[in-house]
Formats: sequence, structure tokens, C-alpha cells
Amino acid sequence: MLAFYVILLSILSSFGLHRLMLAFAYKKSLAHPPKAEDSFSELPAVTIQLPIYNERAVKERLIRSVCRIDYPKEKLEVQVLDDSTDGSLDISRKLVSELSAEGFNIVLINRTDRKHYKAGALAHGLKTATGEFIAVFDADFVPKPDFLLKTINFFSDKKIGMVQVRWGYLNRFVSLLTRGQAALLDGHFQIEHTARNRLNCFFNFNGTAGIWRKEAIIDAGNWQGDTITEDLDLSYRAQLVGYKFVYLVDHVAPSELPVAISAFKSQQHRWTLGSIQVFKKLFWRILLSRCGWRVKLEAFAHLGANLCYPLLVTIGLVLVPLGMFDEYWSNKLMPLFSVIFFTGGMLSVLIFYSVAVRHTMKSNYLYAFREALIGLTLGIGLSLSNTIAVFEGLVGRKVGFLRTPKFGTDALTSVKTKKVERASQWRAWLVVPETLLFTYFLLGLLQNLSTGRFSTVIFIGFFVLGFGYFSFKGIGSIVGSYQPRQMVPAKRTS
Repeated sequence: MLAFYVILLSILSSFGLHRLMLAFAYKKSLAHPPKAEDSFSELPAVTIQLPIYNERAVKERLIRSVCRIDYPKEKLEVQVLDDSTDGSLDISRKLVSELSAEGFNIVLINRTDRKHYKAGALAHGLKTATGEFIAVFDADFVPKPDFLLKTINFFSDKKIGMVQVRWGYLNRFVSLLTRGQAALLDGHFQIEHTARNRLNCFFNFNGTAGIWRKEAIIDAGNWQGDTITEDLDLSYRAQLVGYKFVYLVDHVAPSELPVAISAFKSQQHRWTLGSIQVFKKLFWRILLSRCGWRVKLEAFAHLGANLCYPLLVTIGLVLVPLGMFDEYWSNKLMPLFSVIFFTGGMLSVLIFYSVAVRHTMKSNYLYAFREALIGLTLGIGLSLSNTIAVFEGLVGRKVGFLRTPKFGTDALTSVKTKKVERASQWRAWLVVPETLLFTYFLLGLLQNLSTGRFSTVIFIGFFVLGFGYFSFKGIGSIVGSYQPRQMVPAKRTS
């Protein structure tokens, strides 16, 4: 068991140290922000695609904000790709009619089926798109008026296939859940994307808040629906055929974070599963490509990063009995490997997210470290759900695309509304194993405290907090969504 633990610990620590490497590369890159080599003498035609499915609460906000983008009307087309089945299609139809009357080139495209989900909608819209460049915004985004003017001139370089801007969060401070999510996403958008782009490695379009050269989409094989992260898939295929991407960390597109625990877990499960699907799909193509080995290794580290979730769960499960039953391990080796675990795994990740939050929020170190702790705890709590996603991806299990519910104004003010509490109970059964894991780690923590094995307390404590949070939030969400049946009194008969 000890040898097994050391092997797992070494692999997991390597993921943590890799994040530290990205953080150092990010810090070095700050002095060299990307600049457009030239500018268009005449602005090109742009199509903005808005893939929407059952987004009653936010679609009007999105459509109106897109029509406020500062760009010549005659050069701008807006495609509302609305496949809604919840009766909200009339909202889109009314808005499109109203904005068309105001002089906007805006069209509603509705499919009678949802084949390939979002990828299918984007590919369908691309057939009639008139723009040379294609911008995409999901329903929960509110693009700023200067989005196109900040991005379009990078395409004066014919090698540029896509420009991505950083996500911002309209409801970052609503709850611990949204604060933790924001910290985790800061790591991705502030550090990972910036570092990979500046190192000339592959990074990905995030499905929204980016703009593509239409030719790059077609040359790469168009949107494909064989994975549920069509954005990640197309990104790698486009870069493999030679297109370059640009990431603008200083330009932000505001968005809405999930406020319901089930919605957050569903979203993370989809992203994790999709990354494994893309990893399997493109592994040999990346390996046999003409890219340098540094680019290939970084690509595999990127696409395979979610493999750390099953490693994390396994290490946690092994750590408790190892300390209880192996006296030599407990007294001699536990402190040594605890330092390795903390430095290579926990501390490196905490530094990574602290740097990300500090630079995103322009905050002090204490605030950034606190938010990073929330994010790390949330990530550990997610590990069971995402471990399941990893194995589903590895075995090729087919899973449909599940949208993340958005709540508009409710999500920006308070999460304690009945509507949010009754959000989709995605895989509600997960609360049972999460509660069991919480109990397991809590008992292990108490056992280690009672026997004086303090070197493991901090690690097991993270597992207790992470699984405890998801357990209690999951139970609360289920209880909050419970609707007692109305008892109808029986009719009296004569």
C-alpha cells in the first residue's frame, strides 16, 4: 500500500508542479502583451452566433447586449440560433422582429431537431453566415460594446485563426460556491491560457467570448458533434493544421456563474468528460504531428489534466488507513511524504490559484490566498463527480449535452430563491457516496487527532471540508426541491 501511495503521490505532485511552471511562465509573459501586427483599412464583415437552448431568463439580455456592440451595422450579422423547446422561442422571435425594424441585420434560425447539440447549431448557422469572421457568445454572457474593435485587427495576420478574451463574472460574490468557481476559473483564464499562448503552445477556444476566422473553422473540419466539448475539439484541430490563436487576458467578457450546486456539478462533469473524449480522439494525431515535443507535452498535460481527479480520490482513500495501521509509516515516513504531498500537490496548487486571483482581482496576497483556499476545497469536493466523468470518457460512454441553467437577475442578487433551489437535480444520487466519503474522512481525521498523527490532519481536513460542503449542499438542494403532495379530501357521498 505504501509503494502504491508513493507512486500516486508522485504523479499528482507532478501535476501541481506543472501548474507552478505555468505560473512562472505567466509572470514572465506580463511584460509582452500581444499586439496586432496591422489593422484593416476597411473593417471586414462579422457574423455573431448566439447558440440558445431554453434560456428564457437571459436570452433578451444577451441579444440586446450584442446589438449594442460598436461596429458598422452594414458589416454585422447576428444569428440567433435558438433551438428552444420550453415555449421561449416567441421571445426570440419578437426580439428579432423588433431589432430588425431598427435596422439590425439579425436573423432567427430554429432547427426542428437538436442533432449534435451546440456543435450542430453552430455548423448549421455557418452554412448561411455572411461574415468572414464568426464570433460566438453563450446565453449567459453580456459582451462589452468594444469587443469586436478590440479583437478584429489581430486577424490582419492571415495565420491567426481565433482570438479569445477572458471571462468575467457578474455574480462572483453571491456565495461561497460562486467565489470558489471564480477562483478555479481565474487559474484557467488568467494563468493557463496566458502562459500557453505566450509559450507558443496550444490553448483552446472556450465555446464563447471569442471570434474565429470562418476559413479556419472550415479548414479544421468544421464543428463536430462526436465530443461534448466541441470548442476544445475544434481548437486543437485548427492549431494542428497550422492556425495560430491569440489570447487577450486584459479584455473581459462578463458572464454568469452557476448558482445551483447541481448545475455547477453538471457543468464540470461535462467539461471533464469532454476533455477526455478529445484526448482520446486526437491523441495519435497530436503525437504524430510536426509540432515540437514541448508543444506536444503541454498539449497532453492540458488534455489529460483531469486525470488528477481519480488520483486525488484514491490518495485520500489510501491515506486514512495507511496512517492508522502502519506504525512505521506513521512514525517515520508520514512526516516526510506529508511534506512532499503538501509542497508538490497542495502548496503548488494554492500558489497557482493565489497568483491567478491576485492578478485577476488586483488584490492583496491575503485575499487571494483565502479565495484560493475556497477554490481548492471546492475542487476536492468535485473530485468524485469528475472521477466518474473521467471513467465515462475513457470507456466511451455516450452522454448527452446538458445545458447549465441560468437565472439572470436572480443569479446576480441572491441564490436563496425558490427557483434556484429547485434547479435541475442532476445526478442527485451522488449525494449518497459524497456523504459516505465525508463520513469516512471525518472519522479518519478524528482518529489521527486522537492518536497524535498531526502530519496528515491538514490534508484529510481538506477532504472533510470539500466532501462535507457538497454533501450538505446536495442534501439541502434535494430537500428544498421536495414538493409535498397536496391531500385532496375525498368527496362525501350520500
